[in-house]
Formats: sequence, structure tokens, C-alpha cells
Amino acid sequence: MKTIRSLTALLLTAMLIFACASQALAAETVQVQVKAEYKYDEARKMLDLVNKFRTNKKTAWYLDKDNKTKVKVKNLGKLEYDYNLERTAMQRAVEIAAYFSHTRPNASQWSSAFPNGYNSKGENICYGYGSAKAAFDAFAEEDKNYNGQGHRRNMLRSEFTKVGFGCVKVGNMVYWAQAFGAGGSKGVDSNRYKSNTVDASSDLLVKNARNVMAEEEMLTVNVGESVSLPNAIIQSNTGAKLVLNDCKWKAKDSGVSVKGKKVTGKSTGMSTVETSIGNKSIQLPVSVVNDGKDHDEAPTIIEDYDPPLGWGDEFMVVLEDDECFEIE
Repeated sequence: MKTIRSLTALLLTAMLIFACASQALAAETVQVQVKAEYKYDEARKMLDLVNKFRTNKKTAWYLDKDNKTKVKVKNLGKLEYDYNLERTAMQRAVEIAAYFSHTRPNASQWSSAFPNGYNSKGENICYGYGSAKAAFDAFAEEDKNYNGQGHRRNMLRSEFTKVGFGCVKVGNMVYWAQAFGAGGSKGVDSNRYKSNTVDASSDLLVKNARNVMAEEEMLTVNVGESVSLPNAIIQSNTGAKLVLNDCKWKAKDSGVSVKGKKVTGKSTGMSTVETSIGNKSIQLPVSVVNDGKDHDEAPTIIEDYDPPLGWGDEFMVVLEDDECFEIE
């Protein structure tokens, strides 16, 4: 894995009010494919790190607002591992690969991923760290000032009694989520989250994407014959590759016709087919030929993208039956 250059952390400390009103869902919700490797063994290594951090008087502190005084947190108990929260954390880890934010890809708030019954909820997220130790050290924020220690304070909150961790690898990048809670039920180990699809607002994905394109740069088809139309590719704001395979293509001229996922050549020359994701239009050139011999093969998009240089992380807390407060 490439060395990740450290960038300034991305923090979200939004002030929310009772009920945490979710953003309105966009008119179009799509399902994107995210080729994710779920790393349960690595995720669970973080439990010992967090509990040692909470129960060691040398590490259980955070800086006060004066950025000088260490506030010591005493008598913290160990967090119990919760398989339902682990499932939530794994789901959120793959979701932040698609869209890195406390707003979920479907435009709902992060806390909607938690099961019912938890009267305290919290989330830390980050990406760009290949091991539990590296991700934990980033969350610990020992060298940051008060404003930069939101993740640290989350891990030291006495309101939380349970925790689950998520770790997924997408392409060359690793994504992490910590899900904290109190109440609820522990769940069972076998109830694991392993989906490679994410439901998302097309407008939200496109608005924040690095790039949106067809899986192929050009198609070539013989007159009277048909070829398959490609998927659409969204490069997320973290650089992850998202595949939208349910594209609805249409012909832009009479040189070709489109039916379902096939394009048929009608007359020789260059034609164009088009699809859209949210408010983003994708146009794909189609070369229609007589014999299919004297033309170049259509180039394809490289499968994997270079990971972004840097890392990001965010935190958020909800307490008292989903009532939200600013972290101070």
C-alpha cells in the first residue's frame, strides 16, 4: 500500500437539534456496486486498544479549551463488544468509501444506520490507515488541540458502554468506523455485514464525485449488429470506484438504436448514446462500421484508481434518545 501523506483532518462538529431532521432524499435513489473486502479480524483488534486507552490514567485525558490543561477522565469502564454495533460499523465503513461524510450515501443521517434500542450513539470515521493500530493512533489525536480531539473525547465518553468496529478495504484504500452506544442488544457474531452494494442518492454522489464516466470510452458496432452498453463509473470523493450497472441509455441520433442494454448499428459513421446519473449527463461515442475489421479496439477505463493522498476522519455523538448536542 502506498504511503499516505498526512493532511489536515476533516472534522464535522455540526450543531443538531432534537430529532436530527434528515436531509430530504433526492428524487432518484440508485444502487452502486462497491467491491469491498471486509476485514473483521483487523477491526476487532481495536477493542483492546480502546479499552486500554480508556482505563489507563496516563492516557485517559483530553485537552481543555485553553489547549493547555489536561482534563483527566476517571473511573471509565471497558467497553463491551457489541456485534450489532459491529454490523453497523462495517456498513458505515463501506458507505464512507462511497461517500465520506456523516450524511449517509442515501442522504439520511449517520445515526439511522444504528439498530433500535440504543439510547446513546456515537460515530468516528476515517480512511487511509492500513492497520487497527494506525487508525487508533489517528483517532487518539494526542498531538492535537481541543478542537482537534473530538474523536479522542468520543472514545473517552462515560455515556458509552458498548462498541463495534468496522474495517473494509476498497481498492488500495482502507476505511474505518467506530460505532459507540449504550442500551440495545449485543447480537451474535454470525450476524455479519458483507454487502457489496450501497443505496445512494444519485444527486449526492454526483455532486461530490471526483469523476463520472462510462466504463468504456468508445464502442464499435457493425451495421445491423448489436453490442452491450457499458456500466457507469463514479469515482467517489475518497477515490473509490463505484459501479452503476443499471444505466438507461438512449440514442442521440439515427445512426444507432438502443433497446435495453444493447446498442444496434444503423448507418456507418460516428454516433452518440447518452445516459444520466442525477444531473450529470454521460455521452458515449459509437463507431458504426461495415465489416468491423478496419478500426481500433475501444479502449477501456483502468479498473482501479490511485488512492487519494491524505486521510480524513469525522466524529459525531448523539445522546439521550437521539437528541443531539454540540461536542464541547
